[in-house]
Amino acid sequence: MLTSQEERTYPVGAIICREHERPDGLFIVKEGLVEIFQTIQSEKGPVEIILGKVGARGIFGEMGIIDHQPRSASARALGPTRLVFISRAAFQQHLQQMPPWEAILIRTMVQRLRETTHRLADALEQAPSGKGKAHAGDMVISHGSEHPGAEEGDEFLRELDRRFLENS
Repeated sequence: MLTSQEERTYPVGAIICREHERPDGLFIVKEGLVEIFQTIQSEKGPVEIILGKVGARGIFGEMGIIDHQPRSASARALGPTRLVFISRAAFQQHLQQMPPWEAILIRTMVQRLRETTHRLADALEQAPSGKGKAHAGDMVISHGSEHPGAEEGDEFLRELDRRFLENS
């Protein structure tokens, strides 16, 4: 189990992490809703493209700690939000305990996702104004217990709570 985590709270509108920053860890949403977005250049200047929203039990910020690349998107609290932050060092230690093929599979998936994200951003930057609008902002990446595996997510958060309280 990961042992280096801390709970963080953010008010409405707070930026949690920024696109292009060096990642220092990943986040698990305990309460609240987080908007994931990229900023692209358009004919009229910078425009935010909403990639999705992450709700309770959702994870974000994981790509950069897996592939050691800068963050591909920014994250903003849409309401009062409580997150569990897991440090890059703790995650890397956990990743090293996996069989090598599993770590390679995870890195490959992150690389493919990052390439797809870059291609999408490039296509949106080149689209004429008013055309090719993205509707991904309506997509909730993780929103609770109605998806398979939510029980494991609940158990994971209970374990994090227990360990966090022990270390406080």
